[in-house]
Amino acid sequence: MDAKIKLQIVKSVTALICVGCLCVSAVSASGKIADSIKAGAQGGGDTAQAEFYDDNTDADVVADDGAAPVDEAVTDAAGETPVADDAGTVADTDTGADTENTTSAAAGNSKKAATTAAAVKNGAPQTKAEIVEYCNKALNNAKESKAGYTKTYVRKCEGDLPSIVTNLIKQNKTSTMAKGGDNKDDFPAGGYTWSSKLRESDVTSATCKQNGQYYEITLKLGKEVNPGKGEASSYGRVMTVITPEDAKAMLSAIKTVTLSYHDGYVYAKIDSKTGKLVKAEFSASADLSADISVLGNVTADNVISTETFTNFVW
Repeated sequence: MDAKIKLQIVKSVTALICVGCLCVSAVSASGKIADSIKAGAQGGGDTAQAEFYDDNTDADVVADDGAAPVDEAVTDAAGETPVADDAGTVADTDTGADTENTTSAAAGNSKKAATTAAAVKNGAPQTKAEIVEYCNKALNNAKESKAGYTKTYVRKCEGDLPSIVTNLIKQNKTSTMAKGGDNKDDFPAGGYTWSSKLRESDVTSATCKQNGQYYEITLKLGKEVNPGKGEASSYGRVMTVITPEDAKAMLSAIKTVTLSYHDGYVYAKIDSKTGKLVKAEFSASADLSADISVLGNVTADNVISTETFTNFVW
């Protein structure tokens, strides 16, 4: 293999180690990526390439184009669709006492919570706040109940990189989790006993489509630079993110790094009769810019990671 191509592979994969771990499955692969970087640096580029290709499977890819499933909002009894805008302002479709003005912020928050609970109890979630709350409840119930499932993890790069590099990045893996298994690190958000703590303000849009006895919910996330873990960021509240500190720990040669997450979404198909999760999908894209010793500035754009969960066993 040409020395220049080897160098390009090493530089690109070095950068991608920092963005490949958008979802928890990629964390387990980070050691292999690091080994491949070392192999490439020592002239083992062909071996590294073969090692990455061995990770590919023929499993079906679900929404691996990084685009959220297309859903339509559920309409209310009058046939109108509640609208939740990007700023988090929701058109109130409720009537009666719940629409009365109050000068007390505490009273207003209590009334909003009570209204949300009543709306979800009586039918499909309508407003942005209701949809987020309903989705959180279903995701957390699946994780806390330790339901079994099948997981498909897909990673690919749509950035401007040589095809040989994008082939190294690609992954398509399927695994299973037995009912009652330890899902703390396997089911997002990895490392926590809960799955989602998203707030209304964390999502740019929320839609709920009723399909027979199922609710299909899509929550979209915006752009976040160097998001923190867990409740420290919007992405951290529902996905396993990698921080600049994590990146530097993986590769000590990294001087500075900027990780920009964007176009994230969470999709959940929920049984309206039981409230149990039927299918879930977590996806995000990331761009990276890093200053790495010897290599200099390295960039990688649009690395998309998607985890899809199906075949739940309760």
